[in-house]
Amino acid sequence: MITQNIKKISPKNLKDGDLILDVRTIEEVAKKCIAMPFLHEDSATINVSDFIKKHKLDKNKTLNVLCRSGKRALDVAKKIFEEGYKNIQVIEGGIEQAEKDGIKVIIKK
Repeated sequence: MITQNIKKISPKNLKDGDLILDVRTIEEVAKKCIAMPFLHEDSATINVSDFIKKHKLDKNKTLNVLCRSGKRALDVAKKIFEEGYKNIQVIEGGIEQAEKDGIKVIIKK
């Protein structure tokens, strides 16, 4: 089962330089985003193969997937895993948990 191959990471364990993919909608990202460098692709429209090629992702580097609470991130992580990218982690609880854990987020009104 693919889900067993996808790890979870607590937002508290993210470090500077970690590769983060935010899969929320552009509207969600425009309102609130993590204050760390991240890539963005909407979970509803992502073409995983094109995404990996576009960003020249190293399949040996860990990719951390973020959404609002974790469900969309897991769905996208499964698709990325199926494309051969094995080092994937879902950020547990998404941006909501990151904010609760004291991870800096940028809130725009």
